[in-house]
Order: sequence, then C-alpha cells, then structure tokens
Amino acid sequence: MEAIHKLFGDCKPITEEEANNIVNDLSSSLKELGIDFRILGSFNKKIEGSLYNDIDIAVKYPFENGSELVSKICKEKEDKTKLGKINEKFNTITISYKVKEDHDAQVDFMFCDSVEYANFAFHSPDFKKQESKYKGMFASILLQSIIKNIYVSKEYFEDGVIKTYTYYSLSQKDGLHKKTKTFIGKRGNRVKSAQLVEDEVITNSPYQILRLIFGDIDFETVWCFEKLLDYLSKNYDKEFIERVKHDFLTDWEFELKTPDELKKEFENLFNDKINSL
Repeated sequence: MEAIHKLFGDCKPITEEEANNIVNDLSSSLKELGIDFRILGSFNKKIEGSLYNDIDIAVKYPFENGSELVSKICKEKEDKTKLGKINEKFNTITISYKVKEDHDAQVDFMFCDSVEYANFAFHSPDFKKQESKYKGMFASILLQSIIKNIYVSKEYFEDGVIKTYTYYSLSQKDGLHKKTKTFIGKRGNRVKSAQLVEDEVITNSPYQILRLIFGDIDFETVWCFEKLLDYLSKNYDKEFIERVKHDFLTDWEFELKTPDELKKEFENLFNDKINSL
C-alpha cells in the first residue's frame, strides 16, 4: 500500500522507535478487544536509521463493521488518533497517530479473513539480515505474474484460436482464485476481448497455495524476488518466462511506483535469466 495518502497534513515518516511505540499502544487495544491481528510489511525489518512511511496492521474482523472497531480505538485514544479514509476497494481504514505536536504517523487497518494469509501476501524480506535487495512488493508482483500464467484448461475454436480458458489468479485481498474467461459473446458470437464468466476463491491458505501451484516447496523459495526469479528460471521454459516478464513489467503497481532506472534493472535481470537458458 502506498504510504502517505495526504489525508492528514502532519503525517510524516517515523523512526523505528516511534513505530514500535505506536504498535505497542495499538496492539494493547486490539488484544483487550480480543482481535486477532498481525503487523505487516517491513516493520522492524529495515536497516538502522531507516524511516517508516506508515504502519500496516491486518485485523481479522468483518470490514462492514470495521469503522465501529476503529472508531472505538480512536475514542479511547482521542488525544493521539484521528479517523481517516475508509477504502472499500482494499478493505482498509486509515487513521493518524500523533507522534509529536506537529508530527502524525499514518496507520492502515487492513481487514481480512486470515491474518496468516495477509502476512503472506504482504510479506517483506528482512533487510537487517540482507535477505533481499528489493522490497516485498516486487516478490508479490512476480508471484502473481507467475500464477496468472498457469492455465487450468483451454478450449479452442475450430480454427485453433482460443475460445475459453481457465487460469489461476492471486489476490492480495482474499487468496487464490480460479477464473474462467471466454471469447464467446452473449449472443454466441466471437468477441475480441475475453469476458470473465467465472471467478471462484479456491483457498487463502499460504501452504495450500504454494502446494497447488508449485508442488513441494517451502516458503523460503518464494520469500524474496531474487529467490523466486531463480526458481522460475530453473523450472520453466523461455516462453513461459517471457510471458511472466511481460506481466511483471506492465503490472499497474510496478509501473506506478517504480523509477525508470529500477524498471530497467528488473528487465535486465529477466533477460539475463532468459538468455542463460
């Protein structure tokens, strides 16, 4: 999630010590309310001296009742917190948390069915342990790009053109989907753009997702961009990797948040793997 939504004029990056103080305070409230939660992303994983743009907290709680929960927490801490934006697309509610008189921090409550899955979907490598050079966002986009290119089934028109196809899709919001698209229109005619006709959530268990897609591998294999790209190059052919490369480099989040120099770096990493096959 992008860090500063500019909802609060005083929201600024914070130190690790300040982040820990906020987490400890909000965690105490969530525990008292009996809420299952998990602190996500790079919290306590950045190198010394780094700043945190925001804090993401996954909470296992119905989103439709989320504003009541967050409002209750804000009321308990009305001298420190202020309710912000409710984002129905991503099931998040944002608050500001006062660090100093002229300095607030942003906290995003992310409502979900499974904090285990949220932790998997928004995983960050530990930069203190030098687990990766790149943010967890890039590993997530690569994993999604791989999965969307794994087809369950395909049907063809008589001339050999794809008619209907079923494939997997990974959503950070709710887990692994199985989707079916068709080039047959409502009137039975062939159309230019495939239409989604079925979308089923298969599982939000990280263990089951990895076993279903990759077979017998552990989390460490897909925990960072470098390891996942290495796995990709050792287990798939050039054509498949080219498709994954295209989807990775054209992903909306990648295009939106990645500087041109870094985009070129990722493109070169893919090309090196492809050319070595």
